[in-house]
Amino acid sequence: TLSETQNLTDSHWLLTLDRARPVRRVEIVAPNNAFSPRLGGLTLRLLDGNSNTLATTTVSHPGAGGTWGFNIPAGTADARYLRVGLENGALNGYGDRVVSLAGVSLFTGTNYALGTPSYMVRLSDSLPASSLANSYSSGSSRTISESFQTPTHMFPLSRNPSPPNICSARAR
Repeated sequence: TLSETQNLTDSHWLLTLDRARPVRRVEIVAPNNAFSPRLGGLTLRLLDGNSNTLATTTVSHPGAGGTWGFNIPAGTADARYLRVGLENGALNGYGDRVVSLAGVSLFTGTNYALGTPSYMVRLSDSLPASSLANSYSSGSSRTISESFQTPTHMFPLSRNPSPPNICSARAR
């Protein structure tokens, strides 16, 4: 999916969380197209309930379809808003004023396995019966893979920052 603002001065996305949360990391996915450089040069701001800046950084272009990440400094207060956009009449890395995002993830806890070897273990030696697997009348089958990193939340984006969109978290 792809979400874009209009080509207007100081275009931005504003994400309103359902409540103040201890955000520890933000990841933004660039569009997987020729316009992916639009991610470069954006300003990310993490804001408190009074719209005071808690943390800020400049987003760099990770390549088409790539993911850019920012670790929030330790000790940062809980955030209520995430603002991603252009400020002070700036242009993005593509040379226009459109904010293009393919996805945004907020991580609200410490990932203790990040950067260390991690292993999946099975607590039982028996496997579920194959009769419990999905079957399709066409005789074909499919495999669905999901990865979970606890605690991880993904919030939908809102194009309309006023009034803010109250979002509820759902596991990624």
